[in-house]
Amino acid sequence: MSEGRKRAAAVARNLLEMLLRADDIPTRNDAEEMAKRILKLREEGRANEVTEEMMEQADPSVMAAYTPIDMSTDARMERAGLLGFRPDEKSYHGAVDNPERHTFDSDITPVYTSDNPAVSNTYTAGEDGSMFDLLVKQGPSDSVSDQIIGKNQRTLEVDVDGTSYHVIDPRFQDRNSGDAIMDFFDNIDAEDRSKEHWFKGEHSTGPVVSTDTIAYAMRDEGVPHARIENVRDRGPYSPRAHPLGGFGRSRSFEEYKKTDAENREWERNMQSQSRKASTDQITFDDGGRLRSRFARFDPEFSHLKNLSAMSVPASVGMAQLLQSGDVTRQDIEDYLKSVGAL
Repeated sequence: MSEGRKRAAAVARNLLEMLLRADDIPTRNDAEEMAKRILKLREEGRANEVTEEMMEQADPSVMAAYTPIDMSTDARMERAGLLGFRPDEKSYHGAVDNPERHTFDSDITPVYTSDNPAVSNTYTAGEDGSMFDLLVKQGPSDSVSDQIIGKNQRTLEVDVDGTSYHVIDPRFQDRNSGDAIMDFFDNIDAEDRSKEHWFKGEHSTGPVVSTDTIAYAMRDEGVPHARIENVRDRGPYSPRAHPLGGFGRSRSFEEYKKTDAENREWERNMQSQSRKASTDQITFDDGGRLRSRFARFDPEFSHLKNLSAMSVPASVGMAQLLQSGDVTRQDIEDYLKSVGAL
């Protein structure tokens, strides 16, 4: 069969699956049965009854195959854009461990992300480290109730001119209000009140703040999101590369040397890249500001975090893949499928 006919057959098969009623979906195990149950609720207009726990138990392949909307990358990203996310902007979160169920929604715990995967990689450690490829909703809350009571309506956006994350001059101004950081917040603690540092290309001595003290002030004053551009950030760990499956005894010494040389070169490149200025974002999630790039973005399930498919072990190929300048979304999805993470 020609490639054209294969594609046409695949399209026809997907169309048939999308037209299939939920009652007719074949299942083989509990996970597939849960997916069928969820899709039946969706079909009946009762999607709001679906919980996070139910979605966690559902088979993702059944959800993708039988949800009656386009699940292609382009279609999902278009829906993400309509929901207020920025699909073309990279935003990575590095975590020390890789829990089976990672949740971010908290009004007291900040989530730090960077558009530089090498920076996020310095916040992971060992084979249990994780890289999360996220989309971040920016700007004030679009919740009607929040707008009525004036909650979560202020967000910070500042360019810190290439300074380090722990010596930020509080005179840098918020892009939207024009207020200096020290005036944007009613009360923000200085990291150091008499620190030598650089401010707009000139040597200065005085108070400085850090991304942490900014996060604490955000928490105390109900600011859900900050965007800090042109900042130099560096975590406590050095990027480490490990091959898929480990080295193993079956590998010859020549194979080991080749893999080791490739890993060392990757580590050198990541070290260099991690020193570059990037954009950090600090988010206190209300359940709707953070999404996996690989989420379905099904408007029927907009009440769910839909983060279950986003955890990727940094110790395998994900961080290496993200470093590539010409990597595509499809490349990442294909990789995730190959390791069973999607």
